[in-house]
Amino acid sequence: MQAIRSKPRKLAALDTDQAAAILVAAVKQMQSEAAAGPAPDDEITFNLAFDKYMTMHARPHLAPTTIGKTEGYYRLYLRGPLGARGLSSIGRRELHELHIKIADENGRTAANRALELVRAVYNKAIDWELYEGKNPAINFRRFRLPQRERFLQPSELARFFKEVEAIPSRDTRDFIYLALYTGARKSNLLTMRWEEIDFEGRVWHIPVTKNGTPQTVPLIPQAIEVLERRRATVGAWGSGQGFVFATRQGAGSGHYENPYRAWKKLCIRAKLPNLRIHDLRRSMGSWEALTGANLPVIGRTLNHTDLKSTAIYARVNLAPVRAAMEKAVAAMQGAAGMGALNHQTAAPSLAPEVKQALLEWLGAGA
Repeated sequence: MQAIRSKPRKLAALDTDQAAAILVAAVKQMQSEAAAGPAPDDEITFNLAFDKYMTMHARPHLAPTTIGKTEGYYRLYLRGPLGARGLSSIGRRELHELHIKIADENGRTAANRALELVRAVYNKAIDWELYEGKNPAINFRRFRLPQRERFLQPSELARFFKEVEAIPSRDTRDFIYLALYTGARKSNLLTMRWEEIDFEGRVWHIPVTKNGTPQTVPLIPQAIEVLERRRATVGAWGSGQGFVFATRQGAGSGHYENPYRAWKKLCIRAKLPNLRIHDLRRSMGSWEALTGANLPVIGRTLNHTDLKSTAIYARVNLAPVRAAMEKAVAAMQGAAGMGALNHQTAAPSLAPEVKQALLEWLGAGA
């Protein structure tokens, strides 16, 4: 009888432990389902807030490339975990965990951009009185990212220009030269139109940039030479929709696309490790600094928007911007042995603190 009595006691103890575990699991599941469940009928969801953000802010004010990236970040990283949730149900701890998860799976840059998008969506929802709570993404600590300092060095310029001239495609050659001579972003160059070019005034009027603002780019003689040659060859309106880098009628976007493969081959032949097309833009800004331009002029060249009051002075006159660009390109060509300077001439030096400030600023507004 004792054996019989001991067995039920053992089973009873085991059932109690199991019941406790099951209860805890059930409570956690209920809490998880409650947190992730659909928003109440009277509360806006993150998905709807994002749609409003795109309709009322992004599409009217941001560049097409920025709009595409914004939609991509939402689709890839935010729609699944946050889309159906009410804005008040999303907390800081959850965003912190999501931030780490995205970084682990897709990199720190993607994680930071996704979090910035969450903050922006909440800010607009609050501004438009769609939501009365707090922004859980405000004052969030982002991952520190390494600053990119790459630009064309004096010892690289001769090889660079030599290999650019050896590229068979005229479109690719002209695109690379204009990227260097204007300091413009790749997306703006690819969609450059003849109607935006003022040959008499020697300027390029970009209707909208990455910042969502227009930009007037001084066209230095080297850039004018490339454009004049293209105009004489393909006609003022090309074969597409007025694109400077037009493709065949009806072919894709109507304009030349990213020359990734040609650029990769160029870098291999010229022995230019870790050089990106965007680094041509950084090269313009860096060589302007090395040849004596101040930060407001560099900011005006690259259309950065974070110089505040000093940028206002730089907008008054394009003359110093044009002079700085011409001086920077002349120095690059001189370092390549293409001008009066010998290609072995060392680049001018900057004070360490000035160089660091410049690199931080160039990286922030790239």
